[in-house]
Amino acid sequence: MRPKAPPKRRPVRSPVVRKDPPKIKRDALSEYQAAVEKDGHAHVVTLGGEDCSSSVTHWFSTGSMALDRLCNRRGIPAGRLTEIFGRSYVGKSTVLDHIMAWCQMSGGVAVLADTEFARDVRYSTRIGVDPAKLQLIEFERGQLTVENVLDKIRLTADFWISKYPETPVVIGWDALGGTPTREELDKPLGAESGKDQEHTKPGGAAKVLRQACRQLVGTIAGSKVAVVVCNHEYEQIMKFGFGKKRETYGGEAIRLAATYRIELYRLGSIKGPGGGSIGDQVGARLIKNRLGKPWGQTTFALVPGVGVDNTWDLYEGLRDRGIMVISGSWATINLDGVELKFQGWPGLQARCKEDPTLFPRLVSVYDALLAKLEVPENAPVSVPVPEVRA
Repeated sequence: MRPKAPPKRRPVRSPVVRKDPPKIKRDALSEYQAAVEKDGHAHVVTLGGEDCSSSVTHWFSTGSMALDRLCNRRGIPAGRLTEIFGRSYVGKSTVLDHIMAWCQMSGGVAVLADTEFARDVRYSTRIGVDPAKLQLIEFERGQLTVENVLDKIRLTADFWISKYPETPVVIGWDALGGTPTREELDKPLGAESGKDQEHTKPGGAAKVLRQACRQLVGTIAGSKVAVVVCNHEYEQIMKFGFGKKRETYGGEAIRLAATYRIELYRLGSIKGPGGGSIGDQVGARLIKNRLGKPWGQTTFALVPGVGVDNTWDLYEGLRDRGIMVISGSWATINLDGVELKFQGWPGLQARCKEDPTLFPRLVSVYDALLAKLEVPENAPVSVPVPEVRA
């Protein structure tokens, strides 16, 4: 018999010694920065640095607590482009007026390119805009074009950034959809040639806007200048029933350049105690948000001749969360051990006008409630809102 072969021994492998990754010396980073900055065309910063152009250093309230909460609980960012769009007579100009009013109240400068000539100075004043300080860009006859408006917006932004970089500035354009291009002004109405018809379509401004938006975004980045564009929607001629039925004016340029895209739409009337309409319920949908949650929607109230009314937001929010007890047409809320009674939303409005301290106390209760139910611990604190106006 053959002797059994000895069992094979498995080779003993030496333990793998993991080496720490090589540490980058500070001298290497300094050399890299010096190499990039040598020609003077660029400089190197960190993403978390205060001098980074991607950082947002200032915010502007929309005047609506609900809309501010939708926009990262802060409002409109400086250094970025914001588009507010929707159908006609939905409240786009009103929201823009609130943003400009807040800018003025915080010591900033509001600039407006009103290309529709449909503003009511009395209404803007009641919202909070100081008409004596509002800088209105007006154009000579025949010079009101998309190209000239964009040129003045870029010139305005460059002036304040280079001369007075610490001044908060809001530049509003109301509205892009109501501004013709230079080619549209030069072409006769009802042109029959195919070439002329191209300039009468909403896409005629897309070529101009693509170039201008690329320049504008780089100009205002990292600054305290915010550009807010109001835009219209138009009905598209759909082929074979496919595609979006409604679209905004100007093509993809504004949609790609904007940090926020806010759609406004009317939800219906707000009825008073007598059954008549005392305001409009407006819905807001955040279509694009490059600074936070990309989707979301909310509701706020617009009162004729007054603008945004935050007492409606408080009334609806406290009622829906059970803090306010409703019995028939009367509402009751226990605030610091004191029971307050009022008749519906108009009654809360009247109470807030009688007692100026009531509104901020209710806001603190509402914010604390939202902080427990909806907001994570590290979420930014909401900005204060303007006082309720009669």
